[in-house]
Amino acid sequence: DNDGDGETDEFGEDLLSDNSRIFHITSASADTGLTGLVLTGGEASSGGAVYSAASLTVYNSTVSGNTALRSGGGVFGDGALTIANSTVSGNSARVFGGGVRADAELTLTNSTVSGNSARTGGGVHGTRTFDISNTTVSGNSATLSGGGVNAAGALTLTNSTVSGNTATESGGGVNADGAATLINSTVSGNTAGSEGGGISADDAVTLTNSIVLGNSAVSDAEIDGTVDTTGGGNIV
Repeated sequence: DNDGDGETDEFGEDLLSDNSRIFHITSASADTGLTGLVLTGGEASSGGAVYSAASLTVYNSTVSGNTALRSGGGVFGDGALTIANSTVSGNSARVFGGGVRADAELTLTNSTVSGNSARTGGGVHGTRTFDISNTTVSGNSATLSGGGVNAAGALTLTNSTVSGNTATESGGGVNADGAATLINSTVSGNTAGSEGGGISADDAVTLTNSIVLGNSAVSDAEIDGTVDTTGGGNIV
């Protein structure tokens, strides 16, 4: 790991110049907003279109067709990351987060994450607190786990849909290492090659007025993990 990003470097990967990245925000104090942009065709080791060390807001923008050899095919955020009223589609990463990787707090709202791919977290990979609201995560794929979403920290999904995502191993829709809370949300039509077609969770999954149905896996097609439905109004 020559560059300190926590991932094993691969021979030759740095031959891809990070000058092909569209935005590189290097100062952790340079809070940044990107508004009304189309970010496409970026290529980098991590953060194909955008790599930000600072707090970053992406608003009313499209992030599509970008590539990372490591993580964050579209966007890699080391600082707090907010993506709002935006589309993240058709991006790819070799390791984590085909569309987005966030290593600090992540807020994803009023957005669409679709058709992205990675080893883990085909659509989105977050390592800290992770809030998704009024968002659709669909048609993403992972060759390991978390076809749509891979959450290493606590995940809250509100008024959102996770559908049509696939993972070769666990968590076709969502793979959660921490607690997962779903409120007024739907997880359906996702597929996993091993367990948790809809959701695979190491901690409790709390459902309130939510639907987890019509997913497929070798075992625990809907939810692999402990489920709390005391909030009521659920279909599982």
